[in-house]
Amino acid sequence: MKIKAIIFDFDDTLFMTRQTRIAAGIYWAKHFYNRTITKQDILKQWGKPFDEFMKAFLDGEDGLELAKERYYSILHKFPNRTYEGVPALLKDLSKSYKLGMVSASSLKLILPEFELSGIDTKLFEFIQAQEHTNVHKPDPRVFDPILDSFLKLNIKKEEIVYVGDSEVDLKAAKGAGLKFIAIAGNSETASYWKKQNCQFVKDIRDLPDKIKELEHL
Repeated sequence: MKIKAIIFDFDDTLFMTRQTRIAAGIYWAKHFYNRTITKQDILKQWGKPFDEFMKAFLDGEDGLELAKERYYSILHKFPNRTYEGVPALLKDLSKSYKLGMVSASSLKLILPEFELSGIDTKLFEFIQAQEHTNVHKPDPRVFDPILDSFLKLNIKKEEIVYVGDSEVDLKAAKGAGLKFIAIAGNSETASYWKKQNCQFVKDIRDLPDKIKELEHL
């Protein structure tokens, strides 16, 4: 079946978020609260909606909004970066497919990072963040808002592929009835995706060929 739209995960699929957020979180906790948190502490909370992620490291010192503002204030020290070739890839794919994005992060984090990376958000038909839904991966209902939006463009879920990097991405996509392509090596290895009998690429720049291949399966 012809693929008409691609939905991307954000963190660790388009952007190297894990690397930058770990460093930022450690600095934030020490600088504002004189508390030591570790990489493993952060990874235990990884993938949660941004507000839940932040709450996990508060101990009554501040309200959530102040804690987030403090976090935003130090992010310029830890600029997020895309994986190699992502800006050009998105521009090229937008010529043939409708693009969307789903993230548990907040728009206040996502939009500036697109801008700093030179990615025009107009390439995306829909950018869905934590503000748009109360459910999150691996719950397949996380896709309800963006799938409703694509349906208004006469694009059915059978014509959409979701691109992600993790097990929760796979579970959510399967539950929602979406085709799925994994980016291997960011969160899970190629061998992991082989065991899952899952379509994957080792380099996101190989995505166009993999989508064409998927259309003929």
